[in-house]
Amino acid sequence: MYELTIFDLLSASLWILIIGIYSYFHYHYNIKQNPYYKYYLYGLSAKLFGGIAFGLIYAYYYEYTGDTFTYYKDIQLITSYLYDEPLAVFKTIFQEVDTFNEDTYHITNQINFFRGADTFMVIRICTLLNFIAFDTYLGSTVILSYLSFLGVWKLFVLFQDYYPEIRYKLAIATLYFPSVVFWGSGILKDSIVIGCMGFILYYLNELILKGKLSFFSWFILISSIYITSQTKAYIIISLLPATALWIIPSLRKRIKNKALKVFIAPVLVVGSFILAFVMINYFSSIFDRFSLDNALSTAKVYQDWHYMDGNFEVSGRGSSYTLGDYEPTVIGVISLIPAGINVTLFRPYIWEIRNVVMGMSAFESLFVLFLTISIIYKTGITQLFKTIVNNPFIQMCVVFSLFFAFAVGFSSYNFGALVRYKIPCIPIYISALFILLHIKEKSNSKNQFRGKKYKKFQKKHARN
Repeated sequence: MYELTIFDLLSASLWILIIGIYSYFHYHYNIKQNPYYKYYLYGLSAKLFGGIAFGLIYAYYYEYTGDTFTYYKDIQLITSYLYDEPLAVFKTIFQEVDTFNEDTYHITNQINFFRGADTFMVIRICTLLNFIAFDTYLGSTVILSYLSFLGVWKLFVLFQDYYPEIRYKLAIATLYFPSVVFWGSGILKDSIVIGCMGFILYYLNELILKGKLSFFSWFILISSIYITSQTKAYIIISLLPATALWIIPSLRKRIKNKALKVFIAPVLVVGSFILAFVMINYFSSIFDRFSLDNALSTAKVYQDWHYMDGNFEVSGRGSSYTLGDYEPTVIGVISLIPAGINVTLFRPYIWEIRNVVMGMSAFESLFVLFLTISIIYKTGITQLFKTIVNNPFIQMCVVFSLFFAFAVGFSSYNFGALVRYKIPCIPIYISALFILLHIKEKSNSKNQFRGKKYKKFQKKHARN
Protein backbone atom coordinates (compact mmCIF):
# COMPACT_ATOMS: atom_id res chain seq x y z
CA MET A 1 0.00 0.00 0.00
CA TYR A 2 1.27 3.50 -0.89
CA GLU A 3 0.53 6.39 1.47
CA LEU A 4 -0.53 9.58 -0.29
CA THR A 5 0.08 12.85 1.58
CA ILE A 6 -1.64 16.19 1.90
CA PHE A 7 0.89 17.54 -0.62
CA ASP A 8 -0.45 15.07 -3.20
CA LEU A 9 -3.95 16.47 -2.74
CA LEU A 10 -2.75 20.09 -2.82
CA SER A 11 -0.63 19.57 -5.95
CA ALA A 12 -3.41 17.67 -7.72
CA SER A 13 -5.94 20.37 -6.78
CA LEU A 14 -3.64 23.15 -8.01
CA TRP A 15 -3.01 21.46 -11.36
CA ILE A 16 -6.69 20.64 -11.82
CA LEU A 17 -7.40 24.33 -11.24
CA ILE A 18 -4.70 25.45 -13.72
CA ILE A 19 -5.76 22.94 -16.38
CA GLY A 20 -9.44 23.69 -15.75
CA ILE A 21 -9.06 27.46 -16.18
CA TYR A 22 -6.98 27.12 -19.33
CA SER A 23 -9.34 24.50 -20.79
CA TYR A 24 -12.40 26.62 -20.02
CA PHE A 25 -11.03 29.55 -22.06
CA HIS A 26 -9.82 27.16 -24.77
CA TYR A 27 -13.32 25.68 -24.97
CA HIS A 28 -15.04 29.08 -25.26
CA TYR A 29 -12.54 30.20 -27.90
CA ASN A 30 -13.29 27.19 -30.13
CA ILE A 31 -16.93 26.28 -29.49
CA LYS A 32 -18.46 28.82 -31.89
CA GLN A 33 -16.41 27.64 -34.88
CA ASN A 34 -16.30 23.96 -33.89
CA PRO A 35 -19.55 22.55 -32.44
CA TYR A 36 -17.84 19.30 -31.51
CA TYR A 37 -16.06 21.17 -28.71
CA LYS A 38 -19.17 20.69 -26.58
CA TYR A 39 -17.61 17.31 -25.67
CA TYR A 40 -14.24 18.83 -24.72
CA LEU A 41 -14.78 19.72 -21.06
CA TYR A 42 -16.77 16.54 -20.40
CA GLY A 43 -14.01 14.42 -21.90
CA LEU A 44 -11.33 16.25 -19.96
CA SER A 45 -13.28 15.90 -16.70
CA ALA A 46 -13.67 12.15 -17.27
CA LYS A 47 -9.94 11.80 -17.95
CA LEU A 48 -8.83 13.74 -14.87
CA PHE A 49 -11.33 11.86 -12.71
CA GLY A 50 -10.01 8.59 -14.14
CA GLY A 51 -6.44 9.52 -13.23
CA ILE A 52 -7.33 10.48 -9.65
CA ALA A 53 -9.51 7.36 -9.22
CA PHE A 54 -6.71 5.17 -10.58
CA GLY A 55 -4.22 6.60 -8.09
CA LEU A 56 -6.55 6.33 -5.10
CA ILE A 57 -7.61 2.77 -5.88
CA TYR A 58 -4.01 1.59 -6.30
CA ALA A 59 -2.98 3.44 -3.15
CA TYR A 60 -5.78 2.26 -0.85
CA TYR A 61 -7.57 -0.72 -2.39
CA TYR A 62 -4.86 -3.02 -3.73
CA GLU A 63 -2.34 -4.53 -1.35
CA TYR A 64 0.05 -4.79 -4.29
CA THR A 65 0.88 -1.26 -5.44
CA GLY A 66 1.41 -2.33 -9.04
CA ASP A 67 3.69 -0.93 -11.71
CA THR A 68 2.43 2.61 -11.20
CA PHE A 69 4.03 3.11 -7.77
CA THR A 70 7.08 1.10 -8.74
CA TYR A 71 7.54 3.60 -11.56
CA TYR A 72 6.99 6.44 -9.15
CA LYS A 73 9.65 5.22 -6.72
CA ASP A 74 12.20 5.52 -9.53
CA ILE A 75 10.79 8.91 -10.47
CA GLN A 76 11.13 10.15 -6.88
CA LEU A 77 14.64 8.76 -6.68
CA ILE A 78 15.78 10.77 -9.71
CA THR A 79 13.92 13.87 -8.49
CA SER A 80 15.67 13.70 -5.10
CA TYR A 81 19.00 14.46 -6.81
CA LEU A 82 17.66 17.46 -8.71
CA TYR A 83 18.77 20.26 -6.41
CA ASP A 84 22.20 18.88 -5.53
CA GLU A 85 23.13 17.33 -8.88
CA PRO A 86 20.96 18.82 -11.67
CA LEU A 87 23.48 17.91 -14.38
CA ALA A 88 23.58 14.27 -13.25
CA VAL A 89 19.77 14.19 -13.28
CA PHE A 90 19.71 15.63 -16.81
CA LYS A 91 22.24 13.03 -17.99
CA THR A 92 20.25 10.24 -16.31
CA ILE A 93 17.00 11.18 -18.03
CA PHE A 94 18.61 11.17 -21.47
CA GLN A 95 21.01 8.27 -20.91
CA GLU A 96 20.61 5.07 -22.91
CA VAL A 97 19.24 2.22 -20.81
CA ASP A 98 21.52 -0.42 -19.35
CA THR A 99 24.66 1.62 -20.06
CA PHE A 100 27.41 2.83 -17.73
CA ASN A 101 28.27 6.45 -17.01
CA GLU A 102 30.46 7.23 -14.02
CA ASP A 103 28.65 10.57 -13.55
CA THR A 104 25.25 8.92 -13.19
CA TYR A 105 26.00 5.39 -11.95
CA HIS A 106 25.14 6.25 -8.34
CA ILE A 107 21.62 7.11 -9.61
CA THR A 108 21.05 4.53 -12.36
CA ASN A 109 22.31 1.74 -10.13
CA GLN A 110 19.28 2.31 -7.87
CA ILE A 111 16.65 2.54 -10.63
CA ASN A 112 14.48 -0.58 -10.96
CA PHE A 113 13.38 0.18 -14.53
CA PHE A 114 16.74 1.17 -16.01
CA ARG A 115 17.08 -2.15 -17.84
CA GLY A 116 14.41 -1.68 -20.53
CA ALA A 117 13.78 1.17 -22.98
CA ASP A 118 10.02 0.65 -22.72
CA THR A 119 9.81 1.08 -18.95
CA PHE A 120 12.48 3.76 -18.71
CA MET A 121 10.57 5.91 -21.23
CA VAL A 122 7.81 6.18 -18.60
CA ILE A 123 10.42 7.23 -16.03
CA ARG A 124 11.86 9.85 -18.40
CA ILE A 125 8.52 11.46 -19.20
CA CYS A 126 7.04 11.34 -15.72
CA THR A 127 10.23 12.59 -14.04
CA LEU A 128 9.96 15.74 -16.13
CA LEU A 129 6.32 16.04 -15.04
CA ASN A 130 7.22 15.35 -11.42
CA PHE A 131 9.51 18.40 -11.40
CA ILE A 132 6.55 20.71 -12.01
CA ALA A 133 4.16 18.63 -9.87
CA PHE A 134 6.21 19.45 -6.75
CA ASP A 135 7.39 15.86 -6.39
CA THR A 136 3.90 14.40 -5.84
CA TYR A 137 2.30 11.31 -7.31
CA LEU A 138 -1.21 12.73 -7.75
CA GLY A 139 0.09 15.99 -9.21
CA SER A 140 2.14 14.06 -11.78
CA THR A 141 -0.88 11.86 -12.51
CA VAL A 142 -3.10 14.88 -13.22
CA ILE A 143 -0.57 16.38 -15.65
CA LEU A 144 -0.04 13.05 -17.43
CA SER A 145 -3.82 12.52 -17.64
CA TYR A 146 -4.18 15.92 -19.29
CA LEU A 147 -1.40 15.27 -21.83
CA SER A 148 -2.90 11.86 -22.60
CA PHE A 149 -6.32 13.48 -23.02
CA LEU A 150 -4.94 15.87 -25.66
CA GLY A 151 -3.97 12.87 -27.80
CA VAL A 152 -7.29 11.09 -27.22
CA TRP A 153 -9.11 14.32 -28.08
CA LYS A 154 -7.25 14.45 -31.40
CA LEU A 155 -8.41 10.89 -32.06
CA PHE A 156 -12.01 11.97 -31.46
CA VAL A 157 -11.57 15.03 -33.71
CA LEU A 158 -10.22 12.80 -36.49
CA PHE A 159 -13.20 10.44 -36.31
CA GLN A 160 -15.81 13.19 -36.11
CA ASP A 161 -14.18 14.97 -39.08
CA TYR A 162 -15.05 11.93 -41.19
CA TYR A 163 -18.47 11.26 -39.64
CA PRO A 164 -19.83 14.41 -37.91
CA GLU A 165 -23.40 13.04 -37.97
CA ILE A 166 -22.58 10.52 -35.21
CA ARG A 167 -20.07 12.52 -33.20
CA TYR A 168 -21.94 11.83 -29.94
CA LYS A 169 -21.44 8.08 -30.46
CA LEU A 170 -17.80 8.64 -31.39
CA ALA A 171 -17.37 10.68 -28.20
CA ILE A 172 -18.64 7.69 -26.19
CA ALA A 173 -16.19 5.37 -27.94
CA THR A 174 -13.12 7.59 -27.65
CA LEU A 175 -13.64 9.92 -24.67
CA TYR A 176 -15.97 8.18 -22.22
CA PHE A 177 -15.46 4.42 -22.46
CA PRO A 178 -14.84 3.42 -18.80
CA SER A 179 -11.86 1.06 -19.09
CA VAL A 180 -10.07 3.37 -21.52
CA VAL A 181 -10.62 6.34 -19.20
CA PHE A 182 -9.47 4.44 -16.10
CA TRP A 183 -6.50 2.46 -17.40
CA GLY A 184 -5.42 5.19 -19.78
CA SER A 185 -5.06 7.93 -17.16
CA GLY A 186 -2.57 6.75 -14.53
CA ILE A 187 1.22 6.65 -14.46
CA LEU A 188 1.55 3.69 -16.81
CA LYS A 189 2.78 3.02 -20.32
CA ASP A 190 -0.83 2.71 -21.45
CA SER A 191 -1.66 6.36 -20.71
CA ILE A 192 1.32 7.50 -22.75
CA VAL A 193 0.80 5.29 -25.78
CA ILE A 194 -2.94 5.89 -26.17
CA GLY A 195 -2.29 9.63 -26.23
CA CYS A 196 0.57 9.21 -28.71
CA MET A 197 -1.57 6.99 -30.91
CA GLY A 198 -4.20 9.71 -31.15
CA PHE A 199 -1.55 12.23 -32.16
CA ILE A 200 -0.09 9.85 -34.77
CA LEU A 201 -3.38 9.19 -36.56
CA TYR A 202 -4.56 12.80 -36.37
CA TYR A 203 -1.34 14.32 -37.71
CA LEU A 204 -0.96 11.67 -40.42
CA ASN A 205 -4.35 12.84 -41.66
CA GLU A 206 -3.44 16.53 -41.32
CA LEU A 207 -0.01 16.30 -42.93
CA ILE A 208 -0.45 13.68 -45.64
CA LEU A 209 -4.13 13.66 -46.56
CA LYS A 210 -5.04 17.29 -45.88
CA GLY A 211 -1.63 18.68 -46.80
CA LYS A 212 -1.54 21.08 -43.82
CA LEU A 213 2.21 21.21 -43.39
CA SER A 214 3.71 22.78 -40.28
CA PHE A 215 6.82 22.29 -38.19
CA PHE A 216 4.72 21.79 -35.04
CA SER A 217 2.65 19.01 -36.63
CA TRP A 218 5.77 17.20 -37.86
CA PHE A 219 7.39 17.56 -34.43
CA ILE A 220 4.37 16.09 -32.61
CA LEU A 221 4.04 13.26 -35.15
CA ILE A 222 7.71 12.26 -35.06
CA SER A 223 7.90 12.59 -31.26
CA SER A 224 4.77 10.44 -30.83
CA ILE A 225 6.11 7.76 -33.17
CA TYR A 226 9.43 7.72 -31.32
CA ILE A 227 7.86 7.53 -27.85
CA THR A 228 5.45 4.78 -28.94
CA SER A 229 8.20 2.79 -30.66
CA GLN A 230 10.28 2.92 -27.48
CA THR A 231 7.37 2.16 -25.14
CA LYS A 232 5.25 -0.36 -27.07
CA ALA A 233 6.77 -1.02 -30.48
CA TYR A 234 4.07 -3.52 -31.46
CA ILE A 235 1.57 -0.65 -31.68
CA ILE A 236 3.65 0.92 -34.47
CA ILE A 237 3.97 -2.47 -36.15
CA SER A 238 0.17 -2.86 -35.95
CA LEU A 239 -0.40 0.64 -37.31
CA LEU A 240 1.88 0.23 -40.35
CA PRO A 241 -0.34 -2.02 -42.50
CA ALA A 242 -3.52 -0.36 -41.23
CA THR A 243 -2.47 3.20 -42.08
CA ALA A 244 -1.12 2.04 -45.45
CA LEU A 245 -4.60 0.70 -46.33
CA TRP A 246 -6.05 4.07 -45.35
CA ILE A 247 -3.56 6.53 -46.79
CA ILE A 248 -2.61 4.91 -50.12
CA PRO A 249 -6.15 4.61 -51.58
CA SER A 250 -7.02 8.06 -50.23
CA LEU A 251 -4.01 9.62 -51.96
CA ARG A 252 -4.74 7.73 -55.17
CA LYS A 253 -8.34 9.04 -55.27
CA ARG A 254 -7.05 12.61 -55.23
CA ILE A 255 -4.99 12.11 -58.38
CA LYS A 256 -7.13 13.26 -61.31
CA ASN A 257 -4.76 12.28 -64.12
CA LYS A 258 -5.73 8.70 -65.09
CA ALA A 259 -2.30 7.77 -66.46
CA LEU A 260 -0.57 9.05 -63.33
CA LYS A 261 -3.14 7.25 -61.16
CA VAL A 262 -2.36 3.93 -62.87
CA PHE A 263 1.39 4.53 -62.52
CA ILE A 264 1.39 5.79 -58.94
CA ALA A 265 -0.69 2.97 -57.43
CA PRO A 266 1.95 0.19 -57.68
CA VAL A 267 4.65 2.66 -56.66
CA LEU A 268 2.78 3.54 -53.48
CA VAL A 269 2.03 -0.12 -52.72
CA VAL A 270 5.61 -1.26 -53.24
CA GLY A 271 6.93 1.74 -51.32
CA SER A 272 4.67 1.03 -48.37
CA PHE A 273 5.75 -2.62 -48.26
CA ILE A 274 9.42 -1.59 -48.36
CA LEU A 275 8.82 0.94 -45.58
CA ALA A 276 6.97 -1.64 -43.51
CA PHE A 277 9.76 -4.18 -44.01
CA VAL A 278 12.44 -1.67 -43.04
CA MET A 279 10.52 -0.47 -39.99
CA ILE A 280 9.76 -3.99 -38.73
CA ASN A 281 13.40 -4.99 -39.15
CA TYR A 282 14.43 -1.81 -37.38
CA PHE A 283 12.23 -2.58 -34.40
CA SER A 284 13.30 -6.22 -34.41
CA SER A 285 16.96 -5.21 -34.31
CA ILE A 286 16.37 -2.89 -31.35
CA PHE A 287 13.92 -5.08 -29.47
CA ASP A 288 15.13 -8.64 -29.80
CA ARG A 289 11.95 -9.98 -28.19
CA PHE A 290 9.95 -8.86 -31.25
CA SER A 291 11.74 -11.30 -33.54
CA LEU A 292 9.38 -14.07 -34.67
CA ASP A 293 11.17 -16.95 -32.94
CA ASN A 294 11.40 -15.09 -29.66
CA ALA A 295 7.79 -13.91 -29.84
CA LEU A 296 6.51 -17.47 -30.34
CA SER A 297 8.61 -19.01 -27.61
CA THR A 298 7.92 -16.15 -25.16
CA ALA A 299 4.16 -16.42 -25.69
CA LYS A 300 4.34 -20.16 -25.08
CA VAL A 301 6.25 -19.62 -21.84
CA TYR A 302 3.69 -17.01 -20.68
CA GLN A 303 0.80 -19.38 -21.32
CA ASP A 304 2.50 -22.26 -19.53
CA TRP A 305 3.32 -20.02 -16.54
CA HIS A 306 -0.20 -18.62 -16.24
CA TYR A 307 -1.92 -21.92 -16.86
CA MET A 308 0.04 -24.59 -14.97
CA ASP A 309 -1.11 -28.14 -15.59
CA GLY A 310 -4.17 -26.83 -17.46
CA ASN A 311 -5.72 -25.46 -14.25
CA PHE A 312 -5.32 -21.80 -13.29
CA GLU A 313 -7.34 -22.31 -10.11
CA VAL A 314 -4.78 -24.82 -8.81
CA SER A 315 -1.88 -22.59 -9.82
CA GLY A 316 -3.45 -19.68 -7.93
CA ARG A 317 -3.65 -17.40 -10.95
CA GLY A 318 -7.40 -16.84 -11.08
CA SER A 319 -7.23 -14.07 -13.69
CA SER A 320 -5.43 -16.28 -16.18
CA TYR A 321 -6.81 -17.66 -19.44
CA THR A 322 -5.66 -20.01 -22.14
CA LEU A 323 -6.13 -20.13 -25.90
CA GLY A 324 -5.56 -23.87 -25.95
CA ASP A 325 -2.54 -25.99 -26.76
CA TYR A 326 -0.56 -25.05 -29.85
CA GLU A 327 2.81 -25.58 -31.44
CA PRO A 328 5.10 -22.49 -31.29
CA THR A 329 5.24 -22.26 -35.10
CA VAL A 330 3.73 -19.86 -37.63
CA ILE A 331 0.99 -22.36 -38.53
CA GLY A 332 0.26 -22.97 -34.86
CA VAL A 333 -0.08 -19.24 -34.22
CA ILE A 334 -2.34 -18.68 -37.26
CA SER A 335 -4.73 -21.29 -35.88
CA LEU A 336 -5.14 -19.14 -32.75
CA ILE A 337 -6.06 -15.88 -34.53
CA PRO A 338 -9.85 -16.20 -33.91
CA ALA A 339 -9.31 -17.14 -30.24
CA GLY A 340 -6.82 -14.30 -29.73
CA ILE A 341 -9.18 -11.69 -31.19
CA ASN A 342 -12.11 -13.11 -29.25
CA VAL A 343 -10.36 -13.00 -25.87
CA THR A 344 -9.32 -9.37 -26.35
CA LEU A 345 -12.63 -7.99 -27.60
CA PHE A 346 -15.24 -10.22 -25.97
CA ARG A 347 -13.76 -11.82 -22.84
CA PRO A 348 -13.82 -12.29 -19.90
CA TYR A 349 -17.33 -13.71 -20.12
CA ILE A 350 -19.77 -13.16 -17.26
CA TRP A 351 -19.14 -16.65 -15.86
CA GLU A 352 -15.37 -15.99 -15.81
CA ILE A 353 -15.64 -13.15 -13.27
CA ARG A 354 -13.40 -13.74 -10.25
CA ASN A 355 -12.81 -10.22 -8.92
CA VAL A 356 -14.07 -6.64 -9.23
CA VAL A 357 -11.74 -5.67 -12.09
CA MET A 358 -12.75 -8.74 -14.09
CA GLY A 359 -16.40 -7.90 -13.40
CA MET A 360 -16.09 -4.42 -14.88
CA SER A 361 -14.18 -5.78 -17.85
CA ALA A 362 -16.73 -8.57 -18.39
CA PHE A 363 -19.69 -6.17 -18.64
CA GLU A 364 -17.78 -3.96 -21.07
CA SER A 365 -16.85 -7.00 -23.15
CA LEU A 366 -20.49 -8.10 -23.14
CA PHE A 367 -21.50 -4.66 -24.47
CA VAL A 368 -18.90 -4.90 -27.25
CA LEU A 369 -20.09 -8.42 -28.12
CA PHE A 370 -23.76 -7.37 -28.33
CA LEU A 371 -22.83 -4.31 -30.40
CA THR A 372 -20.79 -6.45 -32.80
CA ILE A 373 -23.53 -9.07 -33.20
CA SER A 374 -26.17 -6.35 -33.65
CA ILE A 375 -24.24 -4.66 -36.45
CA ILE A 376 -23.50 -7.94 -38.21
CA TYR A 377 -27.20 -8.86 -37.97
CA LYS A 378 -28.45 -5.48 -39.21
CA THR A 379 -25.88 -5.12 -41.98
CA GLY A 380 -25.34 -8.69 -43.14
CA ILE A 381 -21.97 -10.35 -43.66
CA THR A 382 -21.80 -9.64 -47.41
CA GLN A 383 -22.78 -5.97 -47.13
CA LEU A 384 -20.52 -5.51 -44.13
CA PHE A 385 -17.55 -6.88 -46.05
CA LYS A 386 -18.32 -4.67 -49.07
CA THR A 387 -18.55 -1.57 -46.90
CA ILE A 388 -15.19 -2.28 -45.27
CA VAL A 389 -13.49 -3.02 -48.60
CA ASN A 390 -14.82 0.17 -50.21
CA ASN A 391 -13.94 2.49 -47.31
CA PRO A 392 -10.19 2.98 -46.64
CA PHE A 393 -10.78 4.73 -43.31
CA ILE A 394 -12.87 1.83 -41.96
CA GLN A 395 -10.30 -0.60 -43.34
CA MET A 396 -7.67 1.12 -41.23
CA CYS A 397 -9.85 0.86 -38.12
CA VAL A 398 -10.76 -2.79 -38.62
CA VAL A 399 -7.29 -4.01 -39.64
CA PHE A 400 -5.57 -2.23 -36.74
CA SER A 401 -8.18 -3.36 -34.21
CA LEU A 402 -8.12 -7.02 -35.23
CA PHE A 403 -4.34 -7.20 -35.71
CA PHE A 404 -3.71 -5.52 -32.38
CA ALA A 405 -6.42 -7.54 -30.62
CA PHE A 406 -4.80 -10.78 -31.71
CA ALA A 407 -1.32 -9.60 -30.72
CA VAL A 408 -2.25 -8.72 -27.13
CA GLY A 409 -4.71 -11.59 -26.73
CA PHE A 410 -2.09 -14.07 -27.90
CA SER A 411 0.64 -12.76 -25.61
CA SER A 412 -1.03 -11.66 -22.35
CA TYR A 413 -2.69 -14.79 -20.84
CA ASN A 414 -3.95 -12.75 -17.90
CA PHE A 415 -7.21 -10.76 -17.85
CA GLY A 416 -5.80 -8.26 -15.37
CA ALA A 417 -3.01 -7.34 -17.79
CA LEU A 418 -5.18 -7.68 -20.89
CA VAL A 419 -7.71 -5.07 -19.72
CA ARG A 420 -4.83 -2.53 -19.80
CA TYR A 421 -3.03 -3.77 -22.88
CA LYS A 422 -6.09 -3.71 -25.11
CA ILE A 423 -7.16 -0.09 -24.55
CA PRO A 424 -5.45 1.30 -27.71
CA CYS A 425 -7.71 -0.78 -29.96
CA ILE A 426 -11.00 -0.44 -28.05
CA PRO A 427 -11.86 3.18 -29.06
CA ILE A 428 -10.99 2.47 -32.68
CA TYR A 429 -12.91 -0.81 -32.83
CA ILE A 430 -16.07 0.61 -31.22
CA SER A 431 -15.88 3.73 -33.42
CA ALA A 432 -15.67 1.46 -36.46
CA LEU A 433 -18.80 -0.40 -35.31
CA PHE A 434 -20.70 2.86 -34.86
CA ILE A 435 -19.56 4.04 -38.32
CA LEU A 436 -20.64 0.79 -39.98
CA LEU A 437 -24.04 1.05 -38.32
CA HIS A 438 -24.34 4.69 -39.43
CA ILE A 439 -23.51 3.81 -43.04
CA LYS A 440 -26.14 1.07 -42.99
CA GLU A 441 -28.81 3.35 -41.50
CA LYS A 442 -27.94 6.08 -43.99
CA SER A 443 -28.28 3.59 -46.84
CA ASN A 444 -31.68 2.46 -45.51
CA SER A 445 -32.86 6.09 -45.31
CA LYS A 446 -31.83 6.71 -48.91
CA ASN A 447 -33.63 3.58 -50.07
CA GLN A 448 -36.78 4.61 -48.19
CA PHE A 449 -36.61 8.08 -49.71
CA ARG A 450 -36.21 6.64 -53.21
CA GLY A 451 -39.07 4.25 -52.52
CA LYS A 452 -41.37 7.12 -51.53
CA LYS A 453 -40.38 9.12 -54.62
CA TYR A 454 -41.04 6.10 -56.83
CA LYS A 455 -44.49 5.58 -55.28
CA LYS A 456 -45.35 9.24 -55.88
CA PHE A 457 -44.16 8.89 -59.47
CA GLN A 458 -46.36 5.80 -59.95
CA LYS A 459 -49.43 7.55 -58.50
CA LYS A 460 -48.86 10.60 -60.69
CA HIS A 461 -48.66 8.53 -63.88
CA ALA A 462 -51.60 6.36 -62.80
CA ARG A 463 -53.81 9.49 -62.72
CA ASN A 464 -52.69 10.44 -66.20
